[in-house]
Amino acid sequence: MFSKTIPRALRTQIRRPSALNQCQNPLYRTSPISAFIQPWPRDRHISTRASAKKLFKENPITFPLACFFIFTGVCSLLYTNYFYTHYIVGNFHTFPEPVANKLRRALYYSNIDLNPQKAVEYYRQALAVADE
Repeated sequence: MFSKTIPRALRTQIRRPSALNQCQNPLYRTSPISAFIQPWPRDRHISTRASAKKLFKENPITFPLACFFIFTGVCSLLYTNYFYTHYIVGNFHTFPEPVANKLRRALYYSNIDLNPQKAVEYYRQALAVADE
């Protein structure tokens, strides 16, 4: 389609490397992502413990800090999940589902939206549903 726009002399100079050249040259990269991938065969003779020691020797301050922050993040995620399961959801399992829905709405208006009139209304509705 565009072959008429490129002169014949330039078309002969523009050549893509063949598949054979790509295989022989491990530094040839076809995409930006392949810049981060090591060519085969990869060296896998080093263990995880040895690589951690190597990282610690190369970065004596940042490696322990990174480990600390990763550990803190994992612990905070676990604690948040525990807290949500046992204190937030766990409190509503003692009530039937219609009562729990009204109580959730009442807690929303008493803790988040700060509308005490609606909160009292939903607390009364929860008590009325519980009496039924």
